[in-house]
Amino acid sequence: MKRILLLLLLCLGLISFAQTTWTGAGTNSNWNNTANWSTNLVPTALDDAIIPGGSSVIINVSSFVKSIVLQSTSTITMNQSLSFTNASSFSANTTVNWNTGSLYGGGTLTNNGSIIMNTASSRYISGATTLINNGTLTMPDGGYFYLY
Repeated sequence: MKRILLLLLLCLGLISFAQTTWTGAGTNSNWNNTANWSTNLVPTALDDAIIPGGSSVIINVSSFVKSIVLQSTSTITMNQSLSFTNASSFSANTTVNWNTGSLYGGGTLTNNGSIIMNTASSRYISGATTLINNGTLTMPDGGYFYLY
């Protein structure tokens, strides 16, 4: 019986819940800083990334997640591309400062917050991605917005 219990405990240790939450505990707000994540690992294409309300995140490297959820009053600054494959959402009262990069990979993105496309350049949403925009999408500096 003890062997079965030990085997069960070892197997439970191998299970990955594939969810990581932004803690902001690192020395900066960069996405690729492992100290900013609850798992001490940067999210991958297998992970659901949760950004709690009040958080401020800078996507400073091209990033791949299974899904992303921005909760109320959080802010993301996109300086690189973000890819997601499952349904994702930006809650009401969130802000996405989209400076450069693209959103792609598939899944449905529901925006209930504000997406601000800063700088006069092109932005892309592509890769079988569905955008449901219940919030605002603005381009204060002009430029082009492409849906592929």
